[in-house]
Amino acid sequence: MPTPLTHSVVGYLVVKSVEIGKDTKRFIVWSVFFSTLPDIDFITSIVCKNPFSPLHHRGAFHSLGAVFVLFIILKSLKLQDKLLYTLLYSLHIIMDFMSKDLYFPYGIMLLWPFSNQYYQGFPLFMGVPYKSDSLKPGSFIFPVIYNVIIVIVIYLLANLLLKGFFYYEKQKKG
Repeated sequence: MPTPLTHSVVGYLVVKSVEIGKDTKRFIVWSVFFSTLPDIDFITSIVCKNPFSPLHHRGAFHSLGAVFVLFIILKSLKLQDKLLYTLLYSLHIIMDFMSKDLYFPYGIMLLWPFSNQYYQGFPLFMGVPYKSDSLKPGSFIFPVIYNVIIVIVIYLLANLLLKGFFYYEKQKKG
């Protein structure tokens, strides 16, 4: 799974792509917060040792059900950027879904509350060891660097495609 650093980089890059007249520092802080929020289940995992419980890491907080609940909460709070924050939360889930998981059960509880089954997609991102029995000096450095590079490449390609699309649309109208 990508580290909180990788998820934070995604949040930052998305914000830098969409910021328009925002209080930039505050906007970046909130965006990074929502990019890493699904990993709050690390706290519940300390208490809940059952890996098949929705409270375990990569359980309910890493699901489409959690995305829906978050959106409803943000909408009730009347936050202006509720769609962006929900998107950032969703990107975290997509990134974890598309990661090589190193620990059983593999994947995320994508369809919770309808299913407690774990799902794992195409492993675009490298798994990063986080359990003390698998940590060796430097064991996380290469996967973290690799994951951040993948995110930056995706970001650059997306920007290139979007700029090309908008340039094409502008030329077509003019």
